[in-house]
Amino acid sequence: GKQYATFGRDSMIRVWDFESGGLLFEAKGHSSYVYEVTWNPAGTLLASASRDRSVRFWNAKDGTPVGSAIEFPHFVYAVRWNSDGTRVAVKTDLEAAVCSVETRE
Repeated sequence: GKQYATFGRDSMIRVWDFESGGLLFEAKGHSSYVYEVTWNPAGTLLASASRDRSVRFWNAKDGTPVGSAIEFPHFVYAVRWNSDGTRVAVKTDLEAAVCSVETRE
């Protein structure tokens, strides 16, 4: 089914069902504002960008963390997946980077 995410100042990610309006799960792992959440092309993973200077990955079915975070020296404002879901482009205060989802580098 169709889903959407809400996120923000409380550092929580919440994923909801469009049709029922029901909460499907909450994901907690960031320690500060979450600025963006995006699904990978397959719809199996979420990536989140946060003021805690990290990008984190989550199972899109239940919100469990997947692997380690990618850490940056500055706030992370945006994260975008490439077309095959193997890399993410990340925008921080002062830089842009492309990182492998597998190696986190």
